[in-house]
Amino acid sequence: EGRPQPVPDKEFKVLVINSSQELAKEITMQLTLHLPGCSIMYAPTLELAKLILKKRVIDLVVSCPILVDGSISKLQEILKSSKSQPSLVVFGKAEESLAQLFSDADYRLNPSVKSQPPVNQRIKSLGADLRNDLNNPLQEIVALLFVAKNKGNENAPIINQALDAIGKAAKNMAGVVKSIEERLLCAVGNSSS
Repeated sequence: EGRPQPVPDKEFKVLVINSSQELAKEITMQLTLHLPGCSIMYAPTLELAKLILKKRVIDLVVSCPILVDGSISKLQEILKSSKSQPSLVVFGKAEESLAQLFSDADYRLNPSVKSQPPVNQRIKSLGADLRNDLNNPLQEIVALLFVAKNKGNENAPIINQALDAIGKAAKNMAGVVKSIEERLLCAVGNSSS
């Protein structure tokens, strides 16, 4: 990693598409360090990229998914019709819809590049959402009972017991959700190994 690759037999041509000149400059510098001898062209817009792709043979296209003049998907037709289809690297937030759009042109989304959070994080987030969904109605009931208690109701001991019971129910439901979360994590852990 970080070491230059052997120089290919033919000139390797790269097209960097990005509206940020600073980012394009950094990408160009890193490509130059890792692929010495490659020829790098820069296009700040998709329209300019289309012109370059029509007139030149490009081996690699490096782009972010969205530019000032639209989505990288606008290049789909021109990439499909190229004599030698260039490799395509889309950096930034990778989306399944973009991968599906390019899939019929033999482009695939590298699973290691997907921007979804790890499964464990998604399960914990789901657990937190479930706890909120279960606790919110219980908290509303607690608030109603609290208001009833403060109105000087003669059934204060019963209301206190009801508040305690609802509080315990909320804790138990949180425990149930935690248990579901743990079972999901175990199931995912077992299926991925």
